[in-house]
Order: sequence, then structure tokens, then C-alpha cells
Amino acid sequence: MIKIWLNKRKYYSLQGFSAGKNGVLGAPEWHLTNQVEFTEGAEIFEIFNDGTEILRARIVDIDNELKFIRVN
Repeated sequence: MIKIWLNKRKYYSLQGFSAGKNGVLGAPEWHLTNQVEFTEGAEIFEIFNDGTEILRARIVDIDNELKFIRVN
């Protein structure tokens, strides 16, 4: 199981993306109000305005350690 905790660091922009560099938006960010637990097989999808979805990552067990593995 992978646990993600609410992170209260000051550099989050709270606008959906990290601050980035040179006028380019950084990585997507999420504000979590509670601890989230991911189990093997959990997936992350990118969802577009037209409803299409692309699988981007999946949690897999590698040597008894759960890791997100990029799919596309």
C-alpha cells in the first residue's frame, strides 16, 4: 500500500499546478484533505474535456515494493 499525506508546504500554488519555471506551468498538484491509500492495480488516467481517457500510470509490486509505473 502506498500512502500519500496532506502536504502543507508553502510552495503549492493551489491553482491546480505547481509554480513551474520561465512562465511555464509546473506539474499538476492535488490538495488532499485526508490520507489516501493506494493498492496494487490502482491506476491514474488523464481525462480530457471530450470525455476521452488515457491510462498514464499503474501501481505494481516490484520486489515487494509498490511503485507507480508510467504506462504512456
